[in-house]
Amino acid sequence: MLADGLWSRERKRRSYRQRRERSKHCGELVQMDGSFVQWLEGRAERGCLINMVDDAISIGWGRFDKEESSWAVIQALRGWVERYGIPRAF
Repeated sequence: MLADGLWSRERKRRSYRQRRERSKHCGELVQMDGSFVQWLEGRAERGCLINMVDDAISIGWGRFDKEESSWAVIQALRGWVERYGIPRAF
C-alpha cells in the first residue's frame, strides 16, 4: 500500500486556524452562552446558566433560569446593563 501511494506514514495535520485578537476595551464585545447542567447537585431541578463574559477583561456575570428562552436571555442582558453598562457588540 505504501508503494502504491494508497497509504502514508505521515500524520494528517489539521489546517492552521488563526485566533482572533481580543477586544481592546471593556464593553466592546460581550459574549453570551447558555448551559444546561445539574448545577446544584440534586438540591434543585436542572436549570440553565446564562453566562456573559466581556471579551477584553474577562469579567463575567451569570443568571440561572429554567430554560434558555428569549425572556431569560433578556433578563440576563438587563442584569449586565445595570451592572456594567450597554455593550457595543453582543
